[in-house]
Amino acid sequence: SPSAAPKKSVQLDDVALSLGDDEVDRRFPGLLQQLGIPKAKQDAMLKMPLDKKREMLAMYAQHQAQDAAQNEKLNPAASVEMLRDDAPYDGLKTLSVHLKSCGMEWVRAFLQAGAVDAFAACVGALCRFEERSEDDAYKIEAALACLKALMKTEEGIAAMVASEQLCASFVAGGGSLLLADTDALLGGAVQLLTTVIVWEAADGSNPMLGHSHVMGALGELARLYAPPDADADPHPFSLLVDRLREPRNPRQAYVLQLLTALVNQPEEINDRVGYRNELAELDFIEVSADLMSGRGDDVDKQIAIFERERRADLAEYVDPAKAAAEQAAEAEAAGAAKEAALRAAGLQTIRDREDLRRAYDAWIAKAQVAKERAAAAKVEAMREQGQRTV
Repeated sequence: SPSAAPKKSVQLDDVALSLGDDEVDRRFPGLLQQLGIPKAKQDAMLKMPLDKKREMLAMYAQHQAQDAAQNEKLNPAASVEMLRDDAPYDGLKTLSVHLKSCGMEWVRAFLQAGAVDAFAACVGALCRFEERSEDDAYKIEAALACLKALMKTEEGIAAMVASEQLCASFVAGGGSLLLADTDALLGGAVQLLTTVIVWEAADGSNPMLGHSHVMGALGELARLYAPPDADADPHPFSLLVDRLREPRNPRQAYVLQLLTALVNQPEEINDRVGYRNELAELDFIEVSADLMSGRGDDVDKQIAIFERERRADLAEYVDPAKAAAEQAAEAEAAGAAKEAALRAAGLQTIRDREDLRRAYDAWIAKAQVAKERAAAAKVEAMREQGQRTV
């Protein structure tokens, strides 16, 4: 109603006016922690003007009052039980809205009650079979919205990355969201998976945990769809590359985005090159060359990103002598104690990079053949079109 807005404004002003400058500065760091703001962003927010900080404190106080009333109806333990017990769409939708605005105290209680495992069970049941009803599709969208809200907090994303079952729930089943044909399901799944892949804990521990869980889920999915008489397990990337073989469509940009995240997450260049070589064996070079349209759409952009990262790795070792010189300079700066070890590492790097050079030479040669084949196909198509016109 028209009278509601002025009432809200007065409430905010009353709270703000009750806080002095020192009190604002004292309370604000605690607010950022309550909101689950990543530490990397907290420093910038601490430098905001005092009036802006007051407004945020006032709005948070108002949200707390609203949450207190809402939490009487929506408590963490009951929400987890709902997820385990064939969660209805309305319940999932209400939960997704609540997670966007509730405080960290509620999120912590939700996680401690087993929220991530409950989401894995809920989504896994909805993605078990290839065929799904429209109602189930809506439920999955609402569940993905819950997870998206949850991963905006440090504790939420940490719990999701730690859960192998969660990745498997919407990747490894017969109704895998990576095989979905809608932006909401495929795009939503890829957004969550790429965040899980690239996230690292504040202390830098186990940066490949999410990556390993996603690769494991992809392996399960590939085995599920493998021919019964297959001699060996298919590569985890195989079904993703198969999706790129489909007639060109905008959703292939999501598949390329996921492949790029998986290939580029490893810190060691040898691992990244290894993944690219495995993709080459699946004919990724030829397939991606055929997808290039020159229109600059999302598919073209994702292929360009993949190629840019590949070239960056190539530049890292294209000049072994320069690389060794840089390592020697680092050794001198680090001190004589480390110099011998770094020099030995530099020599090993040169040997490793020679192996990588040969691998990339093979990649480049294969890419050139693919480009020439694509160009020849276009010329032939134009010739046939001209003959039909005549």
